[in-house]
Amino acid sequence: MRKIAFVFVSYRSIPEERLQDHFRWNGEMYEAYGDRLRVFVVSDVEHDVPSYATVCVFPIERLPVIGQRRFSLTMTKNFGNQAAIDDGADVIVCTDVDIAFPANRLEQLLSVDDYTANIPVYQMSPSFSEESGHLDHGCTGTVVMTAKNWGMIPYDERCVGYGADDGLMLRDIQRARLRVNRDVIVRHVAHMPGDGVRSPGSGSDTCWGRVDGFNFDNFHENRKLHRR
Repeated sequence: MRKIAFVFVSYRSIPEERLQDHFRWNGEMYEAYGDRLRVFVVSDVEHDVPSYATVCVFPIERLPVIGQRRFSLTMTKNFGNQAAIDDGADVIVCTDVDIAFPANRLEQLLSVDDYTANIPVYQMSPSFSEESGHLDHGCTGTVVMTAKNWGMIPYDERCVGYGADDGLMLRDIQRARLRVNRDVIVRHVAHMPGDGVRSPGSGSDTCWGRVDGFNFDNFHENRKLHRR
């Protein structure tokens, strides 16, 4: 029986209610796995979380400075993935706080070996109560791999700010010649109610941390890393 870890980031500008939403949407499924499953939440502060979860505090002082202190999803996700590896996880699902997983497809999502990566397709739902929304195959923000592969293929920490980090990860997975499966749909619940028609990479101000520049739009600069 393999040990499973879910890793996601809930940092500074993400409201506490959305962190608790994640557990409300997925908690029953997490609990069903018992001691086999652990959730690692990367944050700048401690939070009240269920007993199956651990908060991994990533000090804001470790984030890069580009004019001002800037958010790095790649650094924080790598931090959480390493915590899961250190805890003995066999399979790690690195995901986003605003994702709801279908319990009836989870075993399929978790069925990876050292030669494969599962990257679910996002259904862009306007709210959790509305099972609707278009499928966005360009969103690759949730990745499932073995701990062995996560140890060899971390997120590219040259990528800072908002945008392109998931594309860089897909690039590195393909360079490692892993087989990529995209057979499962998960629900990405809009940051703001009624915002589910927008793709995350479109640069909307409703993306957390955009307005104050903490998670600044750096898609085009990050995208240049694909050629390096």
